[in-house]
Amino acid sequence: MDKIDYDMDYWCSDTSDKQSEQTKDALESWVKAGNPSSKLSLRKANLEHLNLVASDDNNYDLRNSDFYRANLSHAHLFGLNLKNSSLMKADLSYANLRYANLKNCNLLGVKFDNAKLGNIKWGEIILQEKQARKALKNGDEEMALDLFKQAEDIYRNLRINLEKEGLFQESSDFFYREMLMRRMQAKPFSLARLRSFLIDCFCGYGEKPLRVVSFSLSVILVCACVYFLSGGVIHQGHAIGFSMTNNLGTQINDFFSCLY
Repeated sequence: MDKIDYDMDYWCSDTSDKQSEQTKDALESWVKAGNPSSKLSLRKANLEHLNLVASDDNNYDLRNSDFYRANLSHAHLFGLNLKNSSLMKADLSYANLRYANLKNCNLLGVKFDNAKLGNIKWGEIILQEKQARKALKNGDEEMALDLFKQAEDIYRNLRINLEKEGLFQESSDFFYREMLMRRMQAKPFSLARLRSFLIDCFCGYGEKPLRVVSFSLSVILVCACVYFLSGGVIHQGHAIGFSMTNNLGTQINDFFSCLY
């Protein structure tokens, strides 16, 4: 089905307050009546205070819709399915988006000021990162760089707004993606890219503390193996390490001495 497009003189955001209210009511009536609601074209529509809260009986589906520069401030969109939609530069300030599905959405320039963002389905990575990696695979480095920059901006925007709402785990995840996108913009084999890669490996840009523990234990274990195989540990004038003449118990005891 092609996108349902409305007369923009009626749906645009610079209409009167009365007509804006009619716009919102018309969309609510259309969707709640069970009409096809995916692939809607609502560019620049004024949908302030829109109420499309999903429930067990009504799971509203606005997938693949276009909300470019739409005014969705104070909208009630709890559990709404917006998968694959464009929310580019839309105003979602003070909107309730909890449990909404925003997988594969274009989130560039979206205003999330004071929006409720708990338990949203974001997907593993955002649309621009997917597109950037595809462009890079196809050899279009210029497009890939632009998309990686967009992805960095989006991740930063999400991270800041999630942090403000106290959703620190999700904010941490997006900060990690933000740093990764920044690294992808650096020249391959450059010092900046190598440094970023090492920081990622060592601690995940400070967001993955278990990597610090794993890295430290790995260094200790590798060094112990080197000491054991080379006989690099000297105790009371004798080298402690691997020897074909020692039995298994002695070998194990010497290895743990090297580990110590």
